[in-house]
Amino acid sequence: MKKFIFFCAIYSFALLSKNLIAEESLSHKAHTVIVILEAKQGKENLLKEALSKVAQLSRLEESCIEYHFYQDKENPVRFALYEQWKSKEVHEKQFSKPYIIDFAKQAESWLDKPYDAIFGQEISL
Repeated sequence: MKKFIFFCAIYSFALLSKNLIAEESLSHKAHTVIVILEAKQGKENLLKEALSKVAQLSRLEESCIEYHFYQDKENPVRFALYEQWKSKEVHEKQFSKPYIIDFAKQAESWLDKPYDAIFGQEISL
């Protein structure tokens, strides 16, 4: 019986290790997107509400690993998005989603200037 319990413990540890390695390898292959947006004065609340909706819907996507957005404390018209997707290809498919198309149409009149985006892969391993 003790051998069986020991075997089960070793097997469970092996499965856990395999899952952790798989998760870590996924994060290294992930497609990371960082976006900076700046709203026109007086349009920051509209942009914040719309970004909140986009974040909520994006997080529901199976291909979304992480999705966060931030408002600059010192300059409340500036926002930053931090997104991680399973791949560049699945991220590109996001641009055909109705909620992204709607957001883009609305945000065009709210933005003070074009957004700035970084598409990257983590290198600080």
